[in-house]
Amino acid sequence: MAPTTITTTTTTNAAQKRLWFTAATENDSVVQGPPKKRMVKGMSLLEWGILCKDNGIKYSGLRADRPRPHPMRSWPESGLRPKLINAVDPFGDRDPLPIQMVAVPLGVQQRDLIALCAPVPGKITAYLLPMLQHICHCSRLDREACSHPLAVIVVPNRQLAEKVARVMERLSRYMVDVKVSLILDEGDALNKLGRGSHVIVGTVDQLGKCIERSTLVMRQSCGYLIMDEADYMVEMGFDKELEAMLKAMPRRRTIHVYTETMPTSLEKLTRRHLHDPINVAVDREVSKALEQRASEKKVQMLKKRAAAKLLFH
Repeated sequence: MAPTTITTTTTTNAAQKRLWFTAATENDSVVQGPPKKRMVKGMSLLEWGILCKDNGIKYSGLRADRPRPHPMRSWPESGLRPKLINAVDPFGDRDPLPIQMVAVPLGVQQRDLIALCAPVPGKITAYLLPMLQHICHCSRLDREACSHPLAVIVVPNRQLAEKVARVMERLSRYMVDVKVSLILDEGDALNKLGRGSHVIVGTVDQLGKCIERSTLVMRQSCGYLIMDEADYMVEMGFDKELEAMLKAMPRRRTIHVYTETMPTSLEKLTRRHLHDPINVAVDREVSKALEQRASEKKVQMLKKRAAAKLLFH
């Protein structure tokens, strides 16, 4: 039998390029299909590269001695619990957005992440979902005691903190008894921290004061830290507060840093405290285009469902 040859052809639709691989032999040929339909183990490095390029994803600084990270292609590949997947993809017809493709699986795997991206669609959901999964995996004793937070999200300003809390409230409906505290001022710190919370969402200035006064204790059980818009917090002069939070974390922890730029002070901070982080950049324009396409697809599906409902009534 003649040796198997691999040929590649590139097909282009209105938005993306997709590779189709054909294995040809003397007797038959098998078309294995586009990357999204293929098993993960069947994907080649070339296909992964094209998938990343199509979605504006770029990994950097990867170590040769560690497994190469790959973005998830669909929500079932995320490793999330079915209830959490149902929170974002109830009908099984939504594709993850680029930042979700990279951040969610890394969070589930408890890998540290530095995401270099401007505010992109789906970012908040991208870091909240694996954080909620982490809370699910915490011991029952820690969840029930709730004396110290299991996860902390630190942001630069009140507006973003409130937005994160709203998204968190929506997603946590699919969980059992997840207590979230929003810390925006000293009154919040005094009233809410003493009552216990699983998740703390707060501004960097207030959380920094809580760490300094020991009203927020992270070393006991806080295994997950999110720093959103970290460059902005550093530029505002809160690098010492961020350092204090990182030092207050236990040894076994997961840290995700989201930043649009990488100031020198932030780079030094991540080098000191993050363990073998994955560095990834996400293109904002590509993310916006994909979100627009997803919105149009959703509208079309809603119209079809409405038409079908009228047809059967």
